[in-house]
Amino acid sequence: MPGTFKAWLSGDTTDALSRIRDVGPWYRVDNVKIFDNKAGLAGVPLAPPYKDENGDYVGYHGYYVWTGALNGGTKDSSTCEGWTTSGANRATTVGMVDNLNVTWWTDVGYGDLCAGSNHLYCLQQ
Repeated sequence: MPGTFKAWLSGDTTDALSRIRDVGPWYRVDNVKIFDNKAGLAGVPLAPPYKDENGDYVGYHGYYVWTGALNGGTKDSSTCEGWTTSGANRATTVGMVDNLNVTWWTDVGYGDLCAGSNHLYCLQQ
């Protein structure tokens, strides 16, 4: 996909929502609308964001996404030390790509260990 993209990630001092410019709407690679605008990012997606950059379904075995972002796109208190550590005893907030329950797309209510591997949401800017 052409263009410039920014990951939906909160840092230790920055909210994910504040990092994203209001240039929506945003679509999955299969042209299904996910969000109308930046305000929508603070709520529930219009459709599950479960396609990767190749259009492949990301679910069942790979559906967690690094976010560090709580509901509404605000930063969590732990973001793998600003995304600089993969320490096994550290955790951060993750989202779930195929669940439209409240705002689980960005915060499933528990963290995942920084030593693991997960996907990223990237929004065209």
